[in-house]
Amino acid sequence: MQYNSHKQELKDRIKKTASEMFFKNGIRQVRMDDIAHNLGISKRTLYEIYDNKEQLLLDVVTYNNEENVKKLTAFASQGRTVIEILAEFYRLQMKRVGNVNPCFFEDLHGYSNVLDYLHNEKEKNRKQQRKFIDKAISDGYFIGNINYDIVDEMLTSIRDNVINVENLQKYGKPELLRTIIMVFLRGICTQKGVEQLDALMKIIDTQ
Repeated sequence: MQYNSHKQELKDRIKKTASEMFFKNGIRQVRMDDIAHNLGISKRTLYEIYDNKEQLLLDVVTYNNEENVKKLTAFASQGRTVIEILAEFYRLQMKRVGNVNPCFFEDLHGYSNVLDYLHNEKEKNRKQQRKFIDKAISDGYFIGNINYDIVDEMLTSIRDNVINVENLQKYGKPELLRTIIMVFLRGICTQKGVEQLDALMKIIDTQ
């Protein structure tokens, strides 16, 4: 039992350190040797926990995704409106993008297992997303006569492609993400939704 506890503690330390290094420097620039050195452990010890870099990266992405879901779920459980939940989601995304080297997102494309995980998570969340949209419509925050499947596909396409267009890089990913989200979100909101969204965004933008 003590051995398993020590191993889990070490695994958690590795995930935390690897997360910080990947986010700060990008994935390709960080070697397993670098992670072991920062932790003060041998490379052999690191490989006893993780067979390879992609396995570690997958654990890092999974862990951080689950932490963000926990934060948003806790926030939503406080009786928040759908617009408040969306604004909090936006705040968390902006914090994440602002603190992460753009190379991290570009480097992800070299790791198929991680991309598969992210794709599967998106598919898994589709049903929950539809329930959220239906509630937003019934509560009077979203327009009802829109095909939200198309909106989702368009938003995903723009996020994955336009954000990497070379002549847009001068604006930085946080500003690009803000513009994309705000244009689409305001476009599907009713007047009631727009008013609450704009009020919340003024607060978030000054934080």
